[in-house]
Amino acid sequence: MSKITLKAFAEKEGLSKGKIKELHHLAEAGDWKYKHPPVSMKVFLENPLYLGWNKESVYPKVREILIELNSGDYYEAVLTGGIGVAKTTIAIYSTLFQLYLLSCLENPQKEYVLDPASEIVIIFQNINKEKAINADFNRFKSLVEKTPYFNNIFPPQKSIQSELIFPNNIVVRPVSGAISATMGENIYG
Repeated sequence: MSKITLKAFAEKEGLSKGKIKELHHLAEAGDWKYKHPPVSMKVFLENPLYLGWNKESVYPKVREILIELNSGDYYEAVLTGGIGVAKTTIAIYSTLFQLYLLSCLENPQKEYVLDPASEIVIIFQNINKEKAINADFNRFKSLVEKTPYFNNIFPPQKSIQSELIFPNNIVVRPVSGAISATMGENIYG
């Protein structure tokens, strides 16, 4: 990774000098695992390259939750509450951000100690496949289709509509709730 790229990244993220030094150290040590450094969830939500075109659709409180949840401090979340409290919105936007983070990796299979030919799969699972498609997958797919990053930098194959197949063998698919629906898959989320 060049210093120009790190500098541009640091300016965009407003990173401290200590964080910039850490990034340079990783790059020089050969531990840099990214094609390009990932942005934060805040930048992902606000920058027009990512979801900034969609600013008005995410309420301020939901934005706060998304930024906190995707800060790197959490591995798991349980979303509860009644209809309309944004559980699905938080899940879909967080999943989209996780897909973005995967896309930044130089070699995601190597990072997760998988065979180079392995798929890395993100699933939308519901009681049946039709419900998975209609309740969540179509909304996720619509966001992907409208986001410049996923059109210009990390686009899915256009010829397949039943699932999203991205570079590096990263796949997003809807599945049924059957116990065997994901058997043998490398589920990322």
